[in-house]
Amino acid sequence: MAEFDLNLSTRPFPAYRVINLAMLVVLVVLALFSVWQASGFVQFSARARSIRNDEQSARVEAEALGKHLTALEKGLDRPEAAAKLNEIGFLNSLIARRELSWTKMFATLEQMVPEKVHLVSLSPEFRPEGAVMLRMQVQGKSVTDVSNFVHALELSPVFADIKVSVEQKRSTAPGQGPSLLGAFAVINLLFFLILYAPARSDYYQLRDAIGTLQGEVSARQNAVERLEKLNAQLETSGQDRLRLYTRHFLARDIAYSQILPKLDSMAQEAGVISTRKGFTIDEAPQYGLYSVKITVPVTGGYANVVRFIKELETSETFFIINSIDVRGSDTSTAVNTDISLDLRLETFFYQ
Repeated sequence: MAEFDLNLSTRPFPAYRVINLAMLVVLVVLALFSVWQASGFVQFSARARSIRNDEQSARVEAEALGKHLTALEKGLDRPEAAAKLNEIGFLNSLIARRELSWTKMFATLEQMVPEKVHLVSLSPEFRPEGAVMLRMQVQGKSVTDVSNFVHALELSPVFADIKVSVEQKRSTAPGQGPSLLGAFAVINLLFFLILYAPARSDYYQLRDAIGTLQGEVSARQNAVERLEKLNAQLETSGQDRLRLYTRHFLARDIAYSQILPKLDSMAQEAGVISTRKGFTIDEAPQYGLYSVKITVPVTGGYANVVRFIKELETSETFFIINSIDVRGSDTSTAVNTDISLDLRLETFFYQ
């Protein structure tokens, strides 16, 4: 009788073929990852070498500008220079306030203000960095009308950083395969940590350093230009001051006899009515200038009022408009469209 060797076990053979296929896939992925890492290491190393000289050049330029800036600041860090610089800053701020064009502002706002919204008060505030903050008080027949005006301001390229202040009242495995793959994975990890990651980090650090240094170079160049300009202004400040005072301001001893007919002449040429004016002088001068606040109520057609403001802006004598308040007109009818304003001006007398 023949003998047969049969396996009668109820457990199936392990699926070695599936496991081997899975390990092959992992091996291919690790191999591709290795190629990607090697390629990245070569690329980032080449990029780092190509920009290293740029980083050194930017650093040298920044250091040179820093030394030049320090020398300029040391030259200006003297009591007499500081006093002159303060005076120059004060006079420049007056010129900046004078250069604000109210007529251009009106032309811009005229295109934006809805029919049912009325401007009540306009008042500019000049920031140290040169920006102008304009405070506007408006009245509208509904919240929707005012919201439409605010939306128009937000969309305008002329105005930025719009802020609204609202006041409202309410009532309320197999053996060797896995170990081989594990070793290969460890090698990839070490390659990433030792070669690829440092090369990549070195490149990005150099790139960021170049960007930072270029920013420092630009800032120091601007600072150097500003200080060199101040140095030039210091050399001619005496002549510039005398020319500015005698050309655009009035001598205190004869100022009132000149300013009253000047304002009346402007009002007549513009076709507005201005029957009274209020003057307040600050008895504490700044750099030889006495601040004089003038309240000028005017009444007239819109075009005439704008013409009067234009006369003030282009006058040889400095008239700075600090604010404009709109007053209600008791005589306003469908036929009479006159508007009434309180112009708050500022000029300066020298002595």
